[in-house]
Amino acid sequence: MPSNLRQRLTTAAAKLREPGTPDPGVLADAAEAIDEALAPNGWSKLRRTEPTAVSKLSPNKSIHMERSLRTHLHQAAEAKGVALSDLAEEGLRLFIAGKYVPERPQRAATNPDERDSVTLNVALDKDLRAQADARGKELKDAGELDWAPKTTQIVKAYLLHVLPMPTATKAKGK
Repeated sequence: MPSNLRQRLTTAAAKLREPGTPDPGVLADAAEAIDEALAPNGWSKLRRTEPTAVSKLSPNKSIHMERSLRTHLHQAAEAKGVALSDLAEEGLRLFIAGKYVPERPQRAATNPDERDSVTLNVALDKDLRAQADARGKELKDAGELDWAPKTTQIVKAYLLHVLPMPTATKAKGK
């Protein structure tokens, strides 16, 4: 059986159109492919398999953080069946709309070279990133905030907001 969701749906559609009763394995895989496409973020999974759309996908944005935090975010997103890029864009949209404002990040107590620092890459629409950065500057200029949140700060804070670290193992903020 193909592993790509688009291929599985295409195969399922073709098999379901064949005369006669398809074998139970084909029906089970067809049902799973359809369920996966209909599940939360199913459209994103399907869209990312479209050959003509791959080059049009949003560019990655790198967010620096501790390894334990990145591991937690990946595991928590997988457990909830959500894509980190979708959550990141949701956070930016809420920030732009004034429905979410991150707390100002705390400076790390240790030298970045001494920490186990890694990069989390999330695909973010360039226009959305620009709007969020402009909104952050507007909030600072208007005196509503004493700092101008940047895209990476907004995304990191929002991901932690929706996928919080367990209390006993919270990573230090940056």
